[in-house]
Amino acid sequence: QFEMRWQEFTDQARWELRQWLYSVRGRQKAFWFSSFSEDFEPAASVNGTTLTVFALPGVSGIGHTDPFDIEIKTPSQSIYRRVTAATAGADVSGRSTLDLTLDSTATATLADISRISFLRCARFTDDRIELLHQLGGYMSVAVRCQEVEEP
Repeated sequence: QFEMRWQEFTDQARWELRQWLYSVRGRQKAFWFSSFSEDFEPAASVNGTTLTVFALPGVSGIGHTDPFDIEIKTPSQSIYRRVTAATAGADVSGRSTLDLTLDSTATATLADISRISFLRCARFTDDRIELLHQLGGYMSVAVRCQEVEEP
């Protein structure tokens, strides 16, 4: 379990957050979210179903064979794909790599990839969500969540 928090300062951002929270319907609907961190460092451009990333020192694989989902973020788009396999790749500039096999083709140049993040499927643990409106015109929200299996 974990907690998601937001602080929104503009009318537009508050409205968009409220609309999204209402669309999830409390704990009824699952949703996908990104880790928003650089979980993988790209080693080459993506053109097809293989994504080559640098391995951490001493890591020759991901450690499990279950498929997982990633977000490839570029300045113009977010590409969402499922990784079905991870194998050791050829060294790039003396560094070990992993070849991640994607479920469908993707295209992005190495220079355009700003981050590659894990995606998780989660749902809220409560049906009631409190929107706290603060002096100064901002709104804060804290919601408990739990990771769930894909719907």
